Parts: sequence; structure tokens; C-alpha cells
Amino acid sequence: MAELGSHQLQIVNWFTGAVPTSVYASGGVHRFTDGREAADHVYAIFEYPENVTLTYSTIQSNKYDHYYEQVMGSKGTIVLQGEREAMLFMEDGKEIEATKIDAGKAAASGPMMSASESRLRDAAGSAVGGTSSGYNPLAAYRDELAAFCSTIRYWTPNPCDGQAGLNACVPILLANQSMKERRKIDIGPEWYSATDV
Repeated sequence: MAELGSHQLQIVNWFTGAVPTSVYASGGVHRFTDGREAADHVYAIFEYPENVTLTYSTIQSNKYDHYYEQVMGSKGTIVLQGEREAMLFMEDGKEIEATKIDAGKAAASGPMMSASESRLRDAAGSAVGGTSSGYNPLAAYRDELAAFCSTIRYWTPNPCDGQAGLNACVPILLANQSMKERRKIDIGPEWYSATDV
């Protein structure tokens, strides 16, 4: 959880403008049984305000899939994969204009298409093409480091400041505790205050 889980959790914090209020996690060392202590299989449920639920899973014993974020809502589902691809699955009866995927500049966002449209075309035996640009997924890391350097040199506000880091780390650390203790843990607002912990 503490290696990459915080990045996926931070995305939900960012999308919702909220932080988890509880976590229940299960997992363990199921593949690398050579004395390691860090779980190689993790399944966690994070509850957010306003009936938002994040389910997180990662396993090290199967290479079927790559990492991705999947956001499911009443209007459809967005799958963001590999920092280059976005697929949109609309709910039946919903107009495509009701939801917009905007990854900065459309020409620089890599392959982007309506996955629901691709299902219909695949069923009919025709291919669906995407467009690709020279978008470099490492650009986000470069921008993140540039913002950090600007904060150090010029005291400019950092988009991922200490509070954002705390908001992502607290639930992750409590997910590890939940796995160890095999119980749900409530996360009160005091956990997200750097001065109260």
C-alpha cells in the first residue's frame, strides 16, 4: 500500500475534494513467501463522504492487467490507464455530451475514444482507431519536480503540498494497520491535521 497506493488514493482525493473517513483492508504475503513482510496482495475499501467508495486492489501473482484507475458514476465509467489512455463507457440513454474527458489538450492526450462506441464497432466487425501524439507521460513528473523546485527557490505554492501528502499517506498507513489487525478503522478529521496528530 505504501509504495504506489498513495498515488491512486490521491487521485480520488483530487476528484472528490475529500479524504477517506474509514478503511478496511485485507491481504498478505501470498507469492513471495521468502521471509518478506510487505504484502504482495492487497484489497482495500476506503469510504468517503457523500457515499463515495474507493476499492483498491493489487496482486503480484498475476500479469493479466496493468495499473489503471476506473471511475464509475451514474452517467458512465472512465478508465485511465498507463497515463496515456482514457476510455469512456456511457450509461445507456446518456448523451455523450453529458460527460467530457479533458486531459489538457486533446491533441496531446494520447489515444482517447468512447469505449462504448468501440464495443458496437467490434461487434459489427469493424475496427476503431485512436489518435496518438507525441505526448510523453513523463512530462507530469518533470512538471511536478519543476513545481517543487519553484517552491524551494521562490516560495511559490506547490500544487502537491504537505497537506495533500498527509491526506494521501494517513489512509494508506491505516490500511496497512487494518490488514494487520483485520478490522475496519475509522479515520476522523484529527488524523488529517498535522498539528493534532
